[in-house]
Amino acid sequence: MILIYSDEITPRIEYIFKLVFNQILQVDIAFTTNSSEFRKSELPKINYSVEKFGEEFYIKPHRLTNCKALLKPTINSVWYEGKKYFCESSNDSILPFDPFAASFYVVTRLEEYLESDRDKLNRYPAQKSILESYKLLQKPIVNIWAQLVADKLSEVYPTIDFRKINLSLFPPSTSTMPMHTKTKDFGEQVPHGHGLY
Repeated sequence: MILIYSDEITPRIEYIFKLVFNQILQVDIAFTTNSSEFRKSELPKINYSVEKFGEEFYIKPHRLTNCKALLKPTINSVWYEGKKYFCESSNDSILPFDPFAASFYVVTRLEEYLESDRDKLNRYPAQKSILESYKLLQKPIVNIWAQLVADKLSEVYPTIDFRKINLSLFPPSTSTMPMHTKTKDFGEQVPHGHGLY
């Protein structure tokens, strides 16, 4: 169990922390907005708030995770270990970028809702995405960031047992005719010699 402290547990914070910890890393978490409870806790813990208390595991949240409206966030570049990321954090954070806000931005495909560029099939073009501009489009970046958080937490709390993440990428296929297979038998839709999984 990992205790997460934030000034306010917004739906965005709850969603992305559960995705990263429960689904990807397969570790239980609990949330608190009570700073004294957080400080007294003996559990492994993360301070995800604007105020750092001491030497705890701290990531200052990017404003994206506290925003309650569908607004285009200000995205600035952040370099970490020779790699260019986004959603800056602070100098006193364990990481110079906020992997939770960046992950939220990616998995919710927020930029697709906020940008008006579309191709002839009304799709947001991948080449215009932030992931393409940062050369991250062909990487399982949310899993990479989750593993980075797990590695950093393991340095502070070596007893946490995180699931090892598969960092292979399985890009989606693109269909310009999504209803094309609707009239075919199931046997015709499955390529011969390939199993279902």
